[in-house]
Amino acid sequence: MKNKFVIFIFILIWALGGCSSLPMPEGMSFETYETKDFNIATWTKQNIKQKSKLKVYIEGDGLAWLTPTRPSMDPTPKNQLVLTWASNDPGNTVYMARPCQFVFTEDKCYSNYWWTNGRFSPEVINAMDFTFSKVLEKYNPESVELVAYSGGATVAIILASKHLDVVKSLITIEGVIDHAKWTSWHDDTPLTGSLNAADYLNKISGIKQLHIIGGKDTTVPLKLAKTWVDNKKILVVKNAKHGKNLPKPY
Repeated sequence: MKNKFVIFIFILIWALGGCSSLPMPEGMSFETYETKDFNIATWTKQNIKQKSKLKVYIEGDGLAWLTPTRPSMDPTPKNQLVLTWASNDPGNTVYMARPCQFVFTEDKCYSNYWWTNGRFSPEVINAMDFTFSKVLEKYNPESVELVAYSGGATVAIILASKHLDVVKSLITIEGVIDHAKWTSWHDDTPLTGSLNAADYLNKISGIKQLHIIGGKDTTVPLKLAKTWVDNKKILVVKNAKHGKNLPKPY
C-alpha cells in the first residue's frame, strides 16, 4: 500500500510539473504516439510536405541523472537544444523525444530503469521504432536523414539498421555509439539491459554518415569516439563541449 501511495504522489508531481512546462516551438505541432509500452512525444513542422526529404531529430538521454549516483525522477531535457534545432531547421523536420520525456506512461515511467540501465532496452527501441514507422507511414518521405544527439545516437543507428530502404544519411552529435566502451571509460555501471549501437554499425555501412564531436567534450571524449567509427567520418569542433558551442546540423 505504501509503495502504491509513493507511486501515486510521484505521478501527481510529475503530471503537474510536466504539463505546465510543455514547450510549443513556433511553427511546430505537438503529437504523441501510443506504443505498447510508452507514449512518445513528437513535434512536427506544420507545413511539412509529403513525399519529400524528411529530417528526423532524436533526443539525447535528457536529465537522466541529477548527480553521478542519483537518477532523476523525470528525464525530460532541461536544455531543449535538439528541439530548437528541429524547429529552426528550414527543411521538413520531425522531433522525437525518448520514452518518459515530456509525457508520462503510468505503468512504466515511475521506474528510472528506462532512462538509466534500460535506456536502450528492447522495449525502448521498439517504442521508438514504432513511432518512427508511424511517421514514415504518415509522411511517406522519399528519403530520411536522422540527426541524433548524445545517447540518441544509439537509437538512431539501430533505427537506421531497420529502415535501410529510406534512411539515406545519419548525423550524430556528441553521440554515444558504443555504450560498453563508454561506461568502461567513465568507470560507470554497464548498461546491462540495453542494446548496443556498435553491434549494428556494419548494417549501416552503406549510409552516408557524419559524427560531430566536441574537442573539449569530456562526456563523449574525442579519443574515445575515434575508437568506434571511421575517423574519416568524424568532424571535430575544437571549442565545443557536451551541449555547448555546437554547430547547427542544417
